[in-house]
Amino acid sequence: MGRRAVVVAIVVAGCRFDPNGISTGAPDAAIDATAEAAPWKHVAVGGNFACGVRTDGTLWCWGLDDYGQLGDGVTIHHAPPAQVGDARDWTAISAGLDHACGLRGDELYCWGWNGYAQLGTGDTMDHREPIAIAPGTHWRSIAAGLIDTCGLHADGSAWCWGWNGYGEAGGGVTGSTPLPSPVGGGHVFTSIAMVHVHACGVDAAHTLWCWGYQYGPSPIMVDAPGVWSAVATGGAHTCATRVNGTVYCWGWNGHGQLGDGTTIDHATPAQIASSATAIVAGYDDTCVIDDAGAARCFGDGRFGQIGDGGRVDRSTPAQVAGGPGAGDRWSELALGQGAEACGVSASGGAWCWGHGGWDELGDGAPTEHDAPSPVNGAWSTIAVGGQFTCALASGLRACWGDNAYGQLGDGTQTAASMAAPSPAQTWRELALGAWHACGLDAQGYIYCWGDNSVGELGSAVGNASTTPVLLGGSTWLHVWAGWTRTCALGTDDTLWCWGAGTPAPTLISPQSSAVVGVAIGSAHVCAIAGTGALYCWGANESGELGDGTLAAHAAPAQVGAESDWTSIAAGASHTCGIRAPGSLWCWGSNASGQLGAGALGEPATAPSRVGTGVDWVEVTAGAKHTCARDGGGAIWCWGDAEWGQIGTGTRTAVTRPAQVGAAHDWSSIRAENRHTCALEASGAIACWGENGSSQLGVASWATTPRMIDR
Repeated sequence: MGRRAVVVAIVVAGCRFDPNGISTGAPDAAIDATAEAAPWKHVAVGGNFACGVRTDGTLWCWGLDDYGQLGDGVTIHHAPPAQVGDARDWTAISAGLDHACGLRGDELYCWGWNGYAQLGTGDTMDHREPIAIAPGTHWRSIAAGLIDTCGLHADGSAWCWGWNGYGEAGGGVTGSTPLPSPVGGGHVFTSIAMVHVHACGVDAAHTLWCWGYQYGPSPIMVDAPGVWSAVATGGAHTCATRVNGTVYCWGWNGHGQLGDGTTIDHATPAQIASSATAIVAGYDDTCVIDDAGAARCFGDGRFGQIGDGGRVDRSTPAQVAGGPGAGDRWSELALGQGAEACGVSASGGAWCWGHGGWDELGDGAPTEHDAPSPVNGAWSTIAVGGQFTCALASGLRACWGDNAYGQLGDGTQTAASMAAPSPAQTWRELALGAWHACGLDAQGYIYCWGDNSVGELGSAVGNASTTPVLLGGSTWLHVWAGWTRTCALGTDDTLWCWGAGTPAPTLISPQSSAVVGVAIGSAHVCAIAGTGALYCWGANESGELGDGTLAAHAAPAQVGAESDWTSIAAGASHTCGIRAPGSLWCWGSNASGQLGAGALGEPATAPSRVGTGVDWVEVTAGAKHTCARDGGGAIWCWGDAEWGQIGTGTRTAVTRPAQVGAAHDWSSIRAENRHTCALEASGAIACWGENGSSQLGVASWATTPRMIDR
């Protein structure tokens, strides 16, 4: 039976390798800090779909989409969260069975199934994209039910609309209510809740009122007046907190959703917990956040929706296993019409658990989880290190490969062939060196981990760290890493570097303007200034500084007189860059054909153009190979191919750009040492080249792109 016919029934690690085989290039220099999704702020769960609002005001939805409830204009369900439109002013979200409503500022929008007029448009026409409801009205909050919706105006008055079969519109009558209609009684509410076919609200005097199923078509007072602070409604049960923090539940208790240790129904409120900071209810479940920030759930657990690792009902609060890491806590939970739960942490991480058959858990796979699983967008950022790789999905970090110095940041020194995104911290950028890594978190702080034998972590030379360590107390704009060095851009647009024997961040001078890109080779550094001029410094044995000489220099010196550089990459001892509108230039060592000049040979001490193309948009460099992406989305590689790192299927050096496969949908490319990874427009990652430490994320070495199965 289709959803439209709804019947409402209530019942080998451990050794270093040759520095000549490692390059830091600029795999991270081209990372745009704004490209990574912002942390999560709110989440809502509907019937086999979910939506969330990020801290940047964007709205994202995922899961089942048979009526347009994902709001993206189509009816195609999908696992990774997809942005709803381009608005950046969403402040609240609520989800019903197959519809959703949200606030943009104080304006209300709804979308999805409208078979019972639950969108409030005055008709029963579905909408696949958000449509304004009662334009000109100022809304404070919104609560979507099964096939009804309620909301509060800015003045605290409650308004409801939709099916109204049990009087859940609160207007004193039953029957279809296609437009927002006032709830009777003239109450001034501070909060309102609806999940199924009854609604409740707490007024300004802390009195609780409910209407709809079990209560009738007009609000009636529940229990004592003046004692309530918040309320949550389920399928046929209700829970609420009093002003002193105690939690009470009543109604149907067939799965233990009242949390009193029994399955006996209660017609009146019964205390089940001494304190809670938040409470939510689903159809047959309830969850609370306790004073310590832990989540505890009870009720129906057959699909793992309790989140404690089991699949049985719980009649007393059971702590949700996993989720926020140390120092973090749950800030919001959401239950909905089905057997799913989601939550958001104070740091902005998001997790879902329970039934996942329609991708509603947002983790990329239609599978059930009996404990929190991170909500992952498609991979949005890749970073490649010496013999390890990291990637970001919805701000969550996953790393794999060599871990001899703790460079995976997982608290161990055990290599990993692939890892799930860690919910412990939310990141904007990642930068990887040979045996260390650094990241810029959502708040702008830099953390580093891994090897610290020459000050790579920005602190006194010493032991490696297997977990991220905060770099001072300042905030930063960007971070880049390479071999044994790291550089970062301060909020005042100054460039600082450390490592390679300099353990504390050191100001790089002179600087003509703010830096927009940095590439770090094995012993040299290049940076693009905001003016478009290119500066390099460090070792110059192969001409990698591009100044026409083989003389090293410690201070930045401009490369040529041009001011149109847009991208830069550094290999072990060669450098490549792109100049507007898209010409590609390389210089330095050419022992393996990495300059793309058509032959192996002498180094070039000044920039030499690669071919005649003018549509190059991105370049990256491994130890002795180079890859670039053109404006059509194709990837081309050349240079050393002994380990298959150029991705064309050969292990013989290639001296001119050769296309990697036939795909034209690549959105990013990163090379390092002897392996390369690329990101598709869909968010999928492919890697190729050396795999001695499982840095490709697959089982074996590859001379052509191998997709990573996460």
